[in-house]
Amino acid sequence: MQSPKRKSRVLVAEDNEELSALMEARFRTVAFEASFADDGEMALRMIRASRAAGHPYDLLVLDGAMPILDGFSVLRAVRDEDGDTETPIIIFTGYSNEPIAQMSAQMYGAVLVPKERIWTLAECIEKKLSGEPSDCSEFEDERFRDMGRSYP
Repeated sequence: MQSPKRKSRVLVAEDNEELSALMEARFRTVAFEASFADDGEMALRMIRASRAAGHPYDLLVLDGAMPILDGFSVLRAVRDEDGDTETPIIIFTGYSNEPIAQMSAQMYGAVLVPKERIWTLAECIEKKLSGEPSDCSEFEDERFRDMGRSYP
């Protein structure tokens, strides 16, 4: 008898309690298991502990601006200090149009997703977990297109 397929594990690092609660509610209906960290330092500890235990996360969602350690610092630590170049990473940020954010994400192989796209973040995560190359722009939320906002 074949064993059941393991759910993919996703770590979400987000310091905004309201956004975390929205994501947690949304993620209950998806095909992956989400864990949450309140800041970047906690996220980095969880990432390293899960890897040491032999159960690394399959994907990371990091808030670009968090206290103690921001998502870009966690991204650099995972890629440079830990040598993990394979785990897909999404930087979930309100600064996605900033050139420095775009350059940092590109340099470290991450995808930037604007916080305005919270309603389509689950679809973006599932697409990245499938292994298909994607910058997640296909999941732009239609509700925001007419609000005069520009997205990368």
